[in-house]
Amino acid sequence: MRTLTALISGFAWAVDGLCRIGSWLGGVALVAILALVCVEVAARSLFGTSTLIADEMGGYLNAALLYFGMPWALRTGSFIRVEFLYGKLRGPMRQVADWFIVLVSLLYTALVGYTIWGYVLRNYAMDIRSWQFSRTPLYLPQSTMLFGFLVLGLLLVRYALQRVRNIP
Repeated sequence: MRTLTALISGFAWAVDGLCRIGSWLGGVALVAILALVCVEVAARSLFGTSTLIADEMGGYLNAALLYFGMPWALRTGSFIRVEFLYGKLRGPMRQVADWFIVLVSLLYTALVGYTIWGYVLRNYAMDIRSWQFSRTPLYLPQSTMLFGFLVLGLLLVRYALQRVRNIP
């Protein structure tokens, strides 16, 4: 039993580390969006030209910010949730609701993550690129989505393992 507890604790530590890495990468994406917008505004107003990539890269960075930050938001309790019914549950009904939420969320995350994995592999194998000026390989921005769903799924597994460990 002690070994299982150590394994769960190690898994939880690793998932927390991935969440932290994602939050930092999301912060980098936010700063990059700010820098890109400032460069675009300066280029247009001072030189009458454009970077030609600001819209596209801003969209990719916005997606990266969202998907890198998603696991951290869940980990810190900042994720959006509906409290009007959940907040009224007590005792065993709240435990059932907790299990239901974690398992349904895990199933949804696994299905979406699997679908994104397929897109990333296909776009990599077929060298599918953006039609924009940059010709960005689409598997690169899609990989941020894959990372976010992977870490979110691992975090949900972590929550499930903690719930199993705390059952009397």
